[in-house]
Amino acid sequence: MADVQIISKSLLDDVSRVAQTSPRQRKNYNFHQRDESVCHRLLNALEPDTYIPPHCHTDEAKGESIVIVRGKVGVLIFAADSKIA
Repeated sequence: MADVQIISKSLLDDVSRVAQTSPRQRKNYNFHQRDESVCHRLLNALEPDTYIPPHCHTDEAKGESIVIVRGKVGVLIFAADSKIA
C-alpha cells in the first residue's frame, strides 16, 4: 500500500513558492510514480499570470478533473468544433 500523502497548507505553500520563481508561473507536484502511465495524480500550482493553453484528450477514456483547493481560476470549456461550449 502506498504512503498516505496529505495536501497540507505547508505543501501548497512550498509548491506555490516554486511556481512563483518559474518562468511559466506554475509547478506540478506529482503524487503518482514516474513510471505510472494509467493514472496521473498531481497538484498544479498556478500563479496569477500563468496561462494553460487549450488541449484535448483524443482518447475518450482520459478524463479531466479540476479541483480548486485554494484561490480562484478562470476556465473556458470548448466543444469539439473549437467553439466555447
